[in-house]
Amino acid sequence: MKPQVDELTGLPTFAGLPSALDAIAILLDIDGFRHVNDEHGHLVGDEVLAALGAWLAERARALEGSAFRVAGEKFLLLLPRRARDDAVAIANELVSSVSSLRAPVRITLSAVVFAADRDLSSHLRSTLDELTNELYLAELASGRDHSNVVVRV
Repeated sequence: MKPQVDELTGLPTFAGLPSALDAIAILLDIDGFRHVNDEHGHLVGDEVLAALGAWLAERARALEGSAFRVAGEKFLLLLPRRARDDAVAIANELVSSVSSLRAPVRITLSAVVFAADRDLSSHLRSTLDELTNELYLAELASGRDHSNVVVRV
């Protein structure tokens, strides 16, 4: 059985997601994270992930939402009781303010805003894969070190 809490970030994992989802969600991905590990080493990469996890947890609490580390450098923010436009504004604020993150190296984020409804919970993993691919395509189109916000609602 997979752990429900990520040891590195202290955030709930994919296994800890609620079975009945009904929220606007933001999938956040560190742009080009592989380069952080390749250029600075995995220990620095771990420090970046831990710092980002703490930063997102703090923001999730302030937004009355929940943050999760769903895979590698991918994080999910669930925002119940929020409208799509609110989530888009929040996603834009997150990707633009990540430069204030206290981490050993500078990172950028990209995000996808989407509806995490009850039907989604049965195929969430494949949906996250699709969303990750959308972020990758947006990153290729705009270039590295350039944050993107994709809206899929």
